[in-house]
Amino acid sequence: MAGLETDIVVIGAGAAGFAAALTAADRGAEVLLLEKAAEPGGSSRICGGLLAFAGTAIQHRNRIADSNDLLYRDLMVVGQNSSDPAIVRAYVD
Repeated sequence: MAGLETDIVVIGAGAAGFAAALTAADRGAEVLLLEKAAEPGGSSRICGGLLAFAGTAIQHRNRIADSNDLLYRDLMVVGQNSSDPAIVRAYVD
């Protein structure tokens, strides 16, 4: 079997993976985008276009107490503590 050569391999065909692949291709790289699921989209496909943030203006207006620390704990629980803590912390901060 012959080897496959490319400049960049992007793992995951969700919103971030597509953005990374398109950015690299726009800059002239040959890109291979891989997805393990039968259809592309990843968690971006099932999130309904929503992102999780803490301490938003909408929360304040509705008197919902939230914080980056609470969001961090929620995301770690949802990820069954298998997420990289530093990346989750960077996202919530």
